[in-house]
Amino acid sequence: MKSSLLYIHGYLVFCLVFVVGAFLDVNSLYAQQTNFRQTEKSYTLLFKVDRQTIDTAYCSNSTILNKLEAELDKLLTTAEATVDSVVILSSASPDGDSCYNYRLSVERGHSVYSYLRANHSGYPEERWVLQPKGEDWVAFRHLLNEDDSLPFRQELLDVVDADYSIDEKERQIKKLKQAYAYLAEHYLYKLRAVTVIVYTSVREAVMSSPVLAWPAGWKEKMNPFLENQLALREEPAEKKRFRLPPFAVKTNLLYDAALVPNIGLEYFFKERWSVALNWMYAWWKTDRRHYYWRVYGGDLEARYWLGKDGYGNRRSGHHVGVYAQTGTFDFELGGRGYMVDDWGYGGGFSYGYSLPVARNLNLDFSVGLGVFHGVCKEYLPIDGHYVWQVTKNINWIGPTKLEVSLVWHIGDKNWRK
Repeated sequence: MKSSLLYIHGYLVFCLVFVVGAFLDVNSLYAQQTNFRQTEKSYTLLFKVDRQTIDTAYCSNSTILNKLEAELDKLLTTAEATVDSVVILSSASPDGDSCYNYRLSVERGHSVYSYLRANHSGYPEERWVLQPKGEDWVAFRHLLNEDDSLPFRQELLDVVDADYSIDEKERQIKKLKQAYAYLAEHYLYKLRAVTVIVYTSVREAVMSSPVLAWPAGWKEKMNPFLENQLALREEPAEKKRFRLPPFAVKTNLLYDAALVPNIGLEYFFKERWSVALNWMYAWWKTDRRHYYWRVYGGDLEARYWLGKDGYGNRRSGHHVGVYAQTGTFDFELGGRGYMVDDWGYGGGFSYGYSLPVARNLNLDFSVGLGVFHGVCKEYLPIDGHYVWQVTKNINWIGPTKLEVSLVWHIGDKNWRK
């Protein structure tokens, strides 16, 4: 009996030692380690037009500068953090000479550097980084993207993305006067800036855990069902949205004023070419003295745009073209009437200019010189009847087309991109 008790006691001691040893061994896997967490904070100071020195009374510069100074003082005096670098990004707004703006951004960055360096002279020289940008077109594009109510927003984005020189981009933007006035009031001041970014390594005590590794060949042995599920989690490809081709709807205001409703469609392609199809129709009459005003017909015109970039982002500028036309008419205002009841036809050459007047709206001025042939019948209204008088061939040489058209651009300018 006594020997049995000793045996049980020894067994329990052995189990206790094993459990304690196992516990200590497991906890040894969770040893405390010191890691470094990378952080960054940014502070943006704004500058007046053509100024390179810090103005603490301008915008919120005083508050931001105080926060920046307090943060640097705290980080440089604590043992738990190391300031890896202080990066100073300086920029100018895109509304002046590009070379001048670059020099201005350099001077603004150096002004902020001198101010901070004077108050933190103990910080190593090599960890101050100055990066002048000149005109910050990336930030400018970001501001455009954020405001859906910006006039001519898409046109501005097209200019920013175009392969123009910096000075040409500025010139194109200033041509959009309404949009430029809006930008000057709401956005350009935000780009006259210096952003200070403080990069810091913060020490943290963490518990490390054992790393679990998949056994060799796990992909080959993985259940096919799981493979399908992982495949379903992959990022779906971006869906292509439907975009209309670049075309416009227009109406000739001169015909509208003459009570001849009309409509036209114009398709733009190859940067310099467009094709337009125009149609008009009117049939007005009154029984009082037999007033008649009947006309219908149309034309097909191919245009070549003469601008440096063809018709450009606004589909505007000078253009020349060639056209073919057909039509029939009957005019009688209480006296002798003139009627072409069979189709007449003609054609010629055109010249015009398209002028932007609003977002997606242009006024197109165009004149065409050519020939028109038709068979005209002259008649007189007598006793309630139309009495034929004479038939003549019309072979007109001269102006055969005149337009002051209101053009509404609908299609996507970047349809083929």
